[in-house]
Amino acid sequence: MGRLTPSNADGLGAVYGRDAELGAVRRAEQTVTEMGAIVEAIEAKDADAAAAACATHVRNAAATALARMAEAPEPLGRAR
Repeated sequence: MGRLTPSNADGLGAVYGRDAELGAVRRAEQTVTEMGAIVEAIEAKDADAAAAACATHVRNAAATALARMAEAPEPLGRAR
């Protein structure tokens, strides 16, 4: 299996459905880039760079998740 790169990550948009929001597609591409940095650091046996790349990925994923949660409607049965 080849390595995923932003240029061949178009298929990741399918995870979000054909009518994916542009932000979701951008996040998928960003995730591929982040994972590539993690893999490169591991292959280079650079633990500090791998840890930093992992932390960057987790921060970015968390920020995206929190932003989407803030935009989501309240769950059924909950009043604002």
